[in-house]
Amino acid sequence: MEIIMRTGNKKPPMSFWGIGPLFALFNIVVMGTALALTIIYPQTFRFNVPAIAFYILGAVFDGFGLFLWISGGKQIDACIMKGILATEGVYSIVRNLIYSGSLFVIAGIAIATQSWLLLVLLPVSYSVLKVLLRSEDSVLTNAFGEAYLQYKTRVNAVIPNLNRLKEVFFYPVETQKISDSLYAIKNRDVNIFIYKSANHYICFDSGYGDGEVLCELANLDIDRKAIAAVFLTHSDYDHASGVYDFTQAKLYFGKAEVPLINGKRGRFGIFYSNPKITRDFSLLEDQQTVTIDNTTIKAIYTPGHTCGHVIYQIDDEIIISGDAVIWQNHFIKPFYRFYNMNHKKALASAEYIMELEGKYLICTAHSGIVPKA
Repeated sequence: MEIIMRTGNKKPPMSFWGIGPLFALFNIVVMGTALALTIIYPQTFRFNVPAIAFYILGAVFDGFGLFLWISGGKQIDACIMKGILATEGVYSIVRNLIYSGSLFVIAGIAIATQSWLLLVLLPVSYSVLKVLLRSEDSVLTNAFGEAYLQYKTRVNAVIPNLNRLKEVFFYPVETQKISDSLYAIKNRDVNIFIYKSANHYICFDSGYGDGEVLCELANLDIDRKAIAAVFLTHSDYDHASGVYDFTQAKLYFGKAEVPLINGKRGRFGIFYSNPKITRDFSLLEDQQTVTIDNTTIKAIYTPGHTCGHVIYQIDDEIIISGDAVIWQNHFIKPFYRFYNMNHKKALASAEYIMELEGKYLICTAHSGIVPKA
């Protein structure tokens, strides 16, 4: 694995580059020679089939390989500095991103150049890599013990598990009771959270509205009629579509979100709009508080993901962060740029959350729960 962490020793368990130089040297010599022969003797080492499909398929393989390569490289430095084992994000589908990406790039070149020689040698390169990885596996097992062994059993070393591709971006916690007063409910790829006040339950976000949340409430032995209020962090489909499951509850969300829920502003310009909310609701100003029984909920404007995104602070103990931030490989980050309406504001909102004074349990919508020291 390319990310070799510090484990409290004076020196890292192995070099920063791991077996990378050896694997690179093999590919430069062997695969480079095969490519050169293909170029010099095309009649011998190419299929020579005039089909644009080879170029397109080769570009797809190269693009995916570069995606793995760049994604892995972006996380290595931070993980090494923190001395941690990366298992989330892209590392949830394959353990050795850079090495895997290299093989995909080589495969893409082989397909685009129609080199049967490169394709024949590709399994050889894979076999060499598997042998070289034994030394890294040994070091990582010694460094991280059971944590690495469990990670190793569920994630492939080199071949990405594309069935888990969505987990690269979204990995909510399973439905469970977090504490005496806090519950998490998983609805597809999103978490909503339930907080228990003295006499009522308070719901934060509402999910897809597909009935799964209601089933999970029943599994937790929570009567939905006991939910007194629903607080939306924002109006995206996966957070707001379930508001009609709680018609007896009072609905709250940020005033700045109104253009999205009345259709006057598109979520992605003219291409997509959030679902309209036609039931009664109450609008919250920035820093406004709502008290239910003995519980105080403060709305804090955190624009960026949407124009009116709000996080909720519960009794100075819990932050319901919605999509303001994600938790990935032990780092709190702004939500993914692609999904943010204004990424510059999203960066500022994430920084604001990290600078809040006090210790909080941060409940994210798509990446679990993390304590903020």
